[in-house]
Amino acid sequence: MEHDPRHLWTPKDEPKKAIIIPSEVFRQFDDYQHLTMRTALYPMIYARPSAGTGTPQRHPMSHEPLQETVKDPVFVNYELVYQPGAYAALGLAGETGEVMELIKKGMRDQHVVDRERLTKELGDVLWYLARIADDHGIKLSDIAATNLNKLAQRKVDGTIGGEGSDR
Repeated sequence: MEHDPRHLWTPKDEPKKAIIIPSEVFRQFDDYQHLTMRTALYPMIYARPSAGTGTPQRHPMSHEPLQETVKDPVFVNYELVYQPGAYAALGLAGETGEVMELIKKGMRDQHVVDRERLTKELGDVLWYLARIADDHGIKLSDIAATNLNKLAQRKVDGTIGGEGSDR
């Protein structure tokens, strides 16, 4: 069944019902997410003996998912200090700040935001978001579909405004 992502709810003359958009509509996000690993440069993962003795060891992050790296037999008795997504989350916060700074300066100086610079900064935000999702085994296509379906249902229910996650 084909879904047009521009139509998230039924027209006014039909009963109010949100149209469920499958994540397959957003599969290109998954391709992008996969390609971000080619440019990912994470810090070393620190490991220490579980018993708390011995010298801390360093374990390089491979291009395999984090769960596979943890299975390295050399580090069976070690605890990871690295938290999945933590490094990328810090990057996301920094890049989000840069987007906000561009918009703030545009408002302050009363000029249109430079689209090229904004595009680059939003691309950085998207990259870090993709890395956080990948670190946690979540596909961008699932994030996009879940979010739009949630918002479409809120619009139908008349709860798109307000506060809280469970409206």
